[in-house]
Amino acid sequence: MPEPALRDLLELAVEAALAGGRRTLAYFNRGEPVEWKADGSPVTAADREAEALMRRIIEGAY
Repeated sequence: MPEPALRDLLELAVEAALAGGRRTLAYFNRGEPVEWKADGSPVTAADREAEALMRRIIEGAY
């Protein structure tokens, strides 16, 4: 499989970022619970769902 062009990578990154952003907006101002990761940083269901969605988009492309 040939290496993807930089422009193709950029378009994929933008697509994934926009989709992740839309997913997190669905949670905006809903007061969802916050969990704390081992390093002390916060994570929410919105974070987890957005990450999973972005991973699926990227993995689906390659």
